[in-house]
Amino acid sequence: DGQDHSPCCAAKGVPPHCQELCSANVTSVSFRHFDCLTYMNEISSCLLEGYGVLPSSPQNFRFSNLHSDFTILHWDQPHTLGDTVIDYVVVAQKISPTAGKQFSFNHINSPFILDKLESSSTYKVYVEPVNEHGIGQPSSRIVFRTPRPVRLADTARGEDHPYNQTECCIKSGLAAECLPLCSYNAQREYLRTVRMTLPSLCGVPLGGGMLGRF
Repeated sequence: DGQDHSPCCAAKGVPPHCQELCSANVTSVSFRHFDCLTYMNEISSCLLEGYGVLPSSPQNFRFSNLHSDFTILHWDQPHTLGDTVIDYVVVAQKISPTAGKQFSFNHINSPFILDKLESSSTYKVYVEPVNEHGIGQPSSRIVFRTPRPVRLADTARGEDHPYNQTECCIKSGLAAECLPLCSYNAQREYLRTVRMTLPSLCGVPLGGGMLGRF
């Protein structure tokens, strides 16, 4: 299309010698570009951005209900071509105390429960929109640190959080079966127990192989 897409390719992690394929002045392709086939999805995505057919980045990416082994991710649709989005890809990686492998969760919608996290660990997460043409621009990155597991002694003291989430949920008309989620002490065991009824009652996706992915 005559445009230089090198900055886009660089942002997507395409190696410098492969970024030549993203430029507007590439004249030849040699054997040294063979390994660039690994990055064809990223290169194609940048080229499609130039045609204006891919959605912009999801808005207002955020998390809530942070626990020692899970959190809930939320986001709003992109400003540009948001109505063309089919679903989303969530990308997560543990970055400390030791770096972990990057995981991608496909065919996701907001809100999404990111579970099987390790306690006292820091994670980097972002989300990408998908339409019929490919993957659009990624959201901003968010970084969070999971707390240590709640001790039984702490639970027994019944310490209250200053914000009453349960009261808010009741006023919002949330189903009674979902009220245990409206607590900073909501337990993952409860999520497992209600995983068959939770999506229809509360609008929170659980299943589909999300448990046990990390």
